[in-house]
Amino acid sequence: MEKEFIQHLFEQDHYLLAPFVAVLCAWALAYLAPLPKQLQPLLWFNRIALLFASKVNHPQRSTQQRYVAGILACSILIIPIIIFISVFQYLVAFEYLYEILIIYLCLQPQQHKKITQYMVQAQLQHAPDIAKKQLQTMVDYNCQQLSNIGLNKAIISWLLTSACYETVGLILAYFIGGLPLLLLAILSHRLNIAWSELNPHYHNFGQAIATLKQWLFWLPSRLWGLTLIMVNMGHDYRLLFKPLNDRPVSQTNNGYIERITAAILSIELGGPKQYQQHKVRLAKQTFGQPPTSGDVIKAIKYYLMGITIWLYVLVLLPIIWIFIRYLQF
Repeated sequence: MEKEFIQHLFEQDHYLLAPFVAVLCAWALAYLAPLPKQLQPLLWFNRIALLFASKVNHPQRSTQQRYVAGILACSILIIPIIIFISVFQYLVAFEYLYEILIIYLCLQPQQHKKITQYMVQAQLQHAPDIAKKQLQTMVDYNCQQLSNIGLNKAIISWLLTSACYETVGLILAYFIGGLPLLLLAILSHRLNIAWSELNPHYHNFGQAIATLKQWLFWLPSRLWGLTLIMVNMGHDYRLLFKPLNDRPVSQTNNGYIERITAAILSIELGGPKQYQQHKVRLAKQTFGQPPTSGDVIKAIKYYLMGITIWLYVLVLLPIIWIFIRYLQF
């Protein structure tokens, strides 16, 4: 009977269960066997984006010209990659292994906890420059002038927003739209880091990709915020729905995550960011005192608890479905 049930399950539900297996396998590989930095395609993509922008982004031109140039640049960089990978998917012999490989590459790196602990350790050893150097490779603003408080804010913000943009959001994108939407999500995120619309050099030029990323990660940012509230049941769910009127529209996803993070940790997040020699002022999310290294360690705890919830969901949903199918068999 068991053999018949397994055969029936594969015949009827393999299209439903295969995405869960693909995501779990790719996620485990990305965590246990990350690629070296020099071999990560997303970092190559970042370098190509910066090189491409140096040729087509002209700050002295009009607002409309720069905006149109940004739209064309995004299209040239993103659309061919999505078309090539999506078409090639139907030509390979083992489609699911191919999907696992692409998801694995998109989830690089999944070492947020390890990287954060490294930066905290550097601070505790009175070597903040090492932490700033590490953080600089992952954010779009200048970290060298950060104070210790500013560094703690930046680390916490990076850790909790990266979970949305580089894990939760990508998993949701894959389940909703398959590889094309997954690629669109991760490539828009990487372009937004390279061409931040807050950076005066990319102002208007990076606005289109910032708006696209805002829409793509609207749902993931709210679900990740809900997850953070769930791991700390003492906070108000209305934080998810309270409008952010003090942030640019393209920064509302970040603002929501920072606000919920500041609330559950009872700290202050946000504030100005420096791009080259320009300081861009962003509103603070104040729910307590400025963060310390201890608050960064607490943030790691909440990050792990939130990620664990999503891991449980990915494991339990197919198990529940298989159990229901078994009862119906």
